[in-house]
Amino acid sequence: LAVLAFTYANRFLIFFIPLLALGAGYTLSFLWSLRQRFIPLYIIVPILLVFMLVPLITENSQSVQWPKESPSIVAGMDVALHKTPSDAVIWAWWDHGYALTYFARRATVNDGSIHSGERTVYTAIPYATDSFRYAANFMHFYVKRGMPGISMLCTAAGSRSAGLQLMKNVLSAGPEAGRDIIEQAQLKPSEKLATTGDWLAFFFPPERRPVYLFVDSLLPKITYWWYWFGTWDVTKRDGDHPFYTSSSPVRIKDNRITGANGLNLNMDTGELLFNDKRTAVAAVAIRDLNNLREKNFYNGSRYRFEMFEQGRFGAMMENSIAESVFNKLYIRHTPDRHYFKPVELSTPAYQLWEVTGDSLP
Repeated sequence: LAVLAFTYANRFLIFFIPLLALGAGYTLSFLWSLRQRFIPLYIIVPILLVFMLVPLITENSQSVQWPKESPSIVAGMDVALHKTPSDAVIWAWWDHGYALTYFARRATVNDGSIHSGERTVYTAIPYATDSFRYAANFMHFYVKRGMPGISMLCTAAGSRSAGLQLMKNVLSAGPEAGRDIIEQAQLKPSEKLATTGDWLAFFFPPERRPVYLFVDSLLPKITYWWYWFGTWDVTKRDGDHPFYTSSSPVRIKDNRITGANGLNLNMDTGELLFNDKRTAVAAVAIRDLNNLREKNFYNGSRYRFEMFEQGRFGAMMENSIAESVFNKLYIRHTPDRHYFKPVELSTPAYQLWEVTGDSLP
């Protein structure tokens, strides 16, 4: 297993470390047991011990490795353990895949080992899209059909780009309108999928597992990546990199929002000072426990500032990502409750949403 650290992946260093530690310990112990036969070992063994300890102590004092998952996010995973069915699938970003299977004891759709480009695109779609309906239907479709199902659809549609576009159109429209879209697509028969009804059941499977969406404090830090994957165009071979930068803690006083990194927003004019740069925002949205307050400045800016008041969390962002399912859940708390129902909201640490997709009549 230790050899795999050099031939397969760095994660197998976890086996190489005890091999070195135990091996070194037993080697020194064995040499020390021979000291009466070879007198110089009385000096050699202590020198070897010091030679091994000094770099270890030096390295540990200079570099501290903290756990990858913060206690607040682990608390959210524990909530998933106690508030979701045992057969539930927790949809989360791949950084949390291993931790969720451990702390929540639930299935996931991605983890640190299997986050291929294609799989990561599918993981990002529900966060990046602006449609709650598409996000919910896609999650249930993917959990049931997976990557093989999408590949089969693309083959029947004639190309990957055509298949992915058809998938988005049908899942965004729902079962009733989706029927007409499927008929117009004239899909090639595939295995047991020959009629429009067969394909409709393919997109909206009658048998499905419970699905929950996990939103957490990591996502605002990596919007550059998941939004890029979630908006991926297979023809252009590229996606969108939005501007999104968060600030915490933030507070409201009089007519200003202030916070870290010199954040100073004038809510009367929309003028913003942030990271020693001056700009203007087109709108401000402030969410408290009961209401969402919005103000538009009609200045043509492509930026807006949004804030969750109780969590003292705010973010400046482009208008495109402001309309994403992620942002509408994480900061605004404005879901389409037909598709997303809150289970536990502990913003900005984590949120857990029950996802309900459309069903066939």
